[in-house]
Amino acid sequence: MTQQRDACAAGLDWPGRLKFQNRLRDAVLSRGPSAEDGRDLANVDFARIALMTVLPNQEVECAAAVCEAAAAGAAAALSRVMKGGGVTMEWPDGAQRRMPTAAGALDPACWLRSVACALVARDDDAVEVLCEPVHISAAQLPAKLADDFWPFLCAAVATVVRDPSSAAAWLDDAERLMAPARIGQADPLTVALEFRPLAALVRALAKPDGDFDSALAHALAAYRELFSRREPSADPAQLFHLEALGLAALAFDRQRPFDPSGLPMALMKGEFPRRPVTVTFEYAPLRAERIEDPIRFLDLEGFPRSARKHSVVGRGGALLAVYTLAGRTGCPRARATFVLEGGDPATPRALDAGDLMLLSDFYAQQAESPLAAGDEKAAAGWLSQAVESIDTVLATVVPPADAVPACEFFTERGRRARDAEPGRFRRERLAAYRATLNQRRESLSRPSGESAARSFALLTADALAEEVRPLLSALAKDRSGAVIKRLRPRPEDYAKVFQPAVVEAARHAYESRWDVGVAMSFPSSTQSELRIFVAPAGLLASANDLSRHFPGGYAAIARHLQPHSVWAAWTFVEPGADSGLAFDGLVWCDDHWAWFPKPYRFLANITETAH
Repeated sequence: MTQQRDACAAGLDWPGRLKFQNRLRDAVLSRGPSAEDGRDLANVDFARIALMTVLPNQEVECAAAVCEAAAAGAAAALSRVMKGGGVTMEWPDGAQRRMPTAAGALDPACWLRSVACALVARDDDAVEVLCEPVHISAAQLPAKLADDFWPFLCAAVATVVRDPSSAAAWLDDAERLMAPARIGQADPLTVALEFRPLAALVRALAKPDGDFDSALAHALAAYRELFSRREPSADPAQLFHLEALGLAALAFDRQRPFDPSGLPMALMKGEFPRRPVTVTFEYAPLRAERIEDPIRFLDLEGFPRSARKHSVVGRGGALLAVYTLAGRTGCPRARATFVLEGGDPATPRALDAGDLMLLSDFYAQQAESPLAAGDEKAAAGWLSQAVESIDTVLATVVPPADAVPACEFFTERGRRARDAEPGRFRRERLAAYRATLNQRRESLSRPSGESAARSFALLTADALAEEVRPLLSALAKDRSGAVIKRLRPRPEDYAKVFQPAVVEAARHAYESRWDVGVAMSFPSSTQSELRIFVAPAGLLASANDLSRHFPGGYAAIARHLQPHSVWAAWTFVEPGADSGLAFDGLVWCDDHWAWFPKPYRFLANITETAH
């Protein structure tokens, strides 16, 4: 290439520079984790890519650097916007790098080159992250450090990727702000010979009939002129125009005609081995106090229910629900862990009162679309969830208090919701809002099917609870073990309780447990009140008036239970107390009760798809 010949004539040691950049990359990856890891790694890779395009036998490593730079830029953007966790990069060989999140700008030049690499790598996830408006904003520097054209130029590039027809307005503002009189921070020569031609290139690509070929030739020529008019240096950026390469790759994929001379052909056409580096946002562990908390939290975070998968696992004495997530705009891949039982008591709760209020509003809004389409059943379902969220908030207002106490606001989002309108969290306002939502729900026609089954279950729950009360009262006083022995499952009970695919696994687990004996804790003399909760297994998979009283692990394994089997959970409490000595797992098997304690522990390794 011409640049290589010119560089060699000038006596520049590009192989030595590449060795230095490779060492710099190693230094970034071996130091302690930092929120700047993504940005620093991307900047090193930009230099490595430029150097490898003019050195022999570097095609494979150059392609890998392009993929890495795209992911590093996306990780840098996520680390500045997402909160409450960290960002993990994972390479094809299994190596990982986890970086914390931190506030602060990214740098629009780094963002622009990261987008170029994402387009060359054809990394759709990185493109989605980088081109999200909130991430574009996070890339901008304060006005005292950067000129005003940057946000508009970045928005124009993102728009030409996502919606070319909308790019013109952004370009008009960007080019107006690139006028010499408006430049105060950047080098005017760089603006004139790099960024203005780049804006023209974006405009040509945005127009269906734009002359991309001429615009590309002009941008490349201007870029060469820029470095010819500067003092000689060893800056690898002079070797080729990375941003122009990214736009050329996009133009090639859109089958636009142009002469690619002067650009690395294989990179421009995507003809190289793909070694994608994945980027995942990892939420810090959260405690689920209610069965529906993980679903509610992820609803509030914007992850569609259809794109969630989770497994229930036991780890270090704790029972965890581990979710893999996809589909959120601007965050294509994430993981979240919820503590269902045990674990560190200092683990933060997933949702506060402000979050639950926001959720209620969200669920009420979700009801509008199915209602407009005539799907009253779906609309009623969303409104039920809105009412249940408000009920959870109302439960925090304990008389004589007339408002949600300050201690129930502990997340940043929840506090913002409270501070925006404190009056919404007074008992009267909450009750009125609940009544309005409930009235809307009840005004819809009552569907059959699942809702009818739920209504029947609600009506019969009290009767079933009273039937099992004498047995549970006797069990609480049975020091001899005679009562508990009567509750050992019979061989035929497993098929009545569990789905065929897990019958034998459940049989093996519980028979082993019963062989050594099921330990029974006994209530204290002050825990004189027995509270019993009953629900069919078919209702344990979702949040409702019956399932809310069961441990959170039931939602994860409900699909492995026979839906018509009736389960009981019970608690011995002191009169007036909210919690006490809790048990679960009693099942009605035609003519007797059998005890399957904590089935979510015995089936913890079975992976489920979330609702």
